[in-house]
Amino acid sequence: MLILLTRDDYHRLWNLLTVARLDQAAQRTLLNRLERVLGVAKPLPAEVLPPETVTLNAHVVLREKHTGEEVRFQLVLPGDSSVEDRKVSVLSPVGTAILGRRAGEEIRCGDLERELAFRIERVARE
Repeated sequence: MLILLTRDDYHRLWNLLTVARLDQAAQRTLLNRLERVLGVAKPLPAEVLPPETVTLNAHVVLREKHTGEEVRFQLVLPGDSSVEDRKVSVLSPVGTAILGRRAGEEIRCGDLERELAFRIERVARE
């Protein structure tokens, strides 16, 4: 079987494969990070969890340690994330870093290029 493609299409499709493979690697990293968090987590009934604990769907206010800038968002599952609606995925570096933590705690998150330090200022759970 002979498959004919334009050179442009051929190169675009190879680029698409490359990006998809990189995306899969990034997803694996994020999933591994969440797996480590879940590996040390202690599941409790919702009614006994301290109210200042970051859970899925919690509204969170973070303060960046160096600039003092406040960041407000809701922690959600990946399919519900939205920059416009200030909904951050639990699989994002900051999402995984704050999951299960409490107001008053300091966290560090980021990637190889840049690490950020935050203090969890407030948590409001639904």
